Amino acid sequence: MFDGPEPELRSLHRKNLAECDAVALCWATASEAWVRAHSSELRDWQGLGRTARFAYRAVIAGPPAGSRKKYVKRVFPPSEIDIPLDLTDKERPSPELLDPLIPGTDQSSS
Repeated sequence: MFDGPEPELRSLHRKNLAECDAVALCWATASEAWVRAHSSELRDWQGLGRTARFAYRAVIAGPPAGSRKKYVKRVFPPSEIDIPLDLTDKERPSPELLDPLIPGTDQSSS
């Protein structure tokens, strides 16, 4: 997390969302409310100052397991999240489990 005045942090956040190709939200120790707030923000790509849609918007549900995390594929609507990944049953998720986030890998088309 960056340090600085709240208005500067919000401005940096918006700038990053306007310029990035894709977004992945990590739902590990973050609250469901935090993940939902940020995922709904991604719905209006034009309102973020973007000239094109995101390549993808992902939520990675990771450990620790939570009662709703196992339903990550149903919790977030496709209008907000393109790739929901449930890794809650992995104590230490391996990098290969993130292959669906990398264009051109075999798993990204499934």
